[in-house]
Amino acid sequence: MIAAKIANVEKIVNVGKNVIAERIVSVVVANKMGRPKLPRRICSRPCCCCYRPEGPRKAGLTGVTLQNDEFEALKLHDVDGFNQGKASKKMKISQPTFARILSSAHQKVSFALIKGEPINIK
Repeated sequence: MIAAKIANVEKIVNVGKNVIAERIVSVVVANKMGRPKLPRRICSRPCCCCYRPEGPRKAGLTGVTLQNDEFEALKLHDVDGFNQGKASKKMKISQPTFARILSSAHQKVSFALIKGEPINIK
C-alpha cells in the first residue's frame, strides 16, 4: 500500500503539482512513524498525586512526572509481587512493553529520590 502511495507521488511530481505531492509524502511518512499507544488497563489510582521532599523547597526543582501506567507497573511488580509476565497480562500489554515501562518508572523514582526532586503522578 505504501509503494502504491509512493508511485502516486512520483506521478504527481512528474505532472508538476508539488504542493499535492508534499501532502501525500507527509501522509506516507506519518504512517511509517510508530504505532499509536494502545490503552492500558489501570486498576489502581494513587492516593495522592504528588510527593515532595521534606524540608525547605529548593528553587528550580522541576520534578519528575510518573505516568499512570508507570505507577501501575511499580505497584504490580514491587508492591503486589507479581512477576513481569503476570503483571503484563493484568495490564493487557506485552511483557517487553511492561519491562520498558517498569524500567522507566524505576529510573524516574530513583532520580527523584537521589536528587531530592518532587514526583508528580499523572
